[in-house]
Amino acid sequence: MWAAVGIEGLCFKRLQEPYRPGRRAWRKHNVRITTEAIVGAVTGSATAPRTLLLGRYASTGTLLHRPRTPLFA
Repeated sequence: MWAAVGIEGLCFKRLQEPYRPGRRAWRKHNVRITTEAIVGAVTGSATAPRTLLLGRYASTGTLLHRPRTPLFA
């Protein structure tokens, strides 16, 4: 939800702590968007994959092809 409107994450500190510029007392919570997918194919090797070909089930139960992942470093 947050990433859809451009928010990368939240920074926060404890209520009891005063604001202190330059200190690293603040914590950051990054937004992560996750989903489940089925790996249909791997380019490269299983121990050092280069890309994955993915699929997801639609609400109708049909398996849909998704674009290949970007190259892994």
